[in-house]
Amino acid sequence: MSAGDALEATLAAFGSGACARSIRESARVMNVDIGGGTSKIALCEAGGVLEMTAADIGARIVSFDSEGRVKRIEEAGRRFASEVGLSLEIGR
Repeated sequence: MSAGDALEATLAAFGSGACARSIRESARVMNVDIGGGTSKIALCEAGGVLEMTAADIGARIVSFDSEGRVKRIEEAGRRFASEVGLSLEIGR
């Protein structure tokens, strides 16, 4: 996990209120921040971040134009599509 991903995961955990909620409810709280290209996951407890990770999965792994044609495919999008037998091609 890069330093940038760690910073984003930490900021998201605090900004979302997950760390505060972990104090309020005396519980572990997981914050999942789904970004465009990656998703950050932070496990919060007692107001701090215990563990964090980033996954190469985001909201824009496949994007479409206004006509519904594939405009862009990230590597993760190709991999997931292939795993379920879906053929994705730019322009289709």
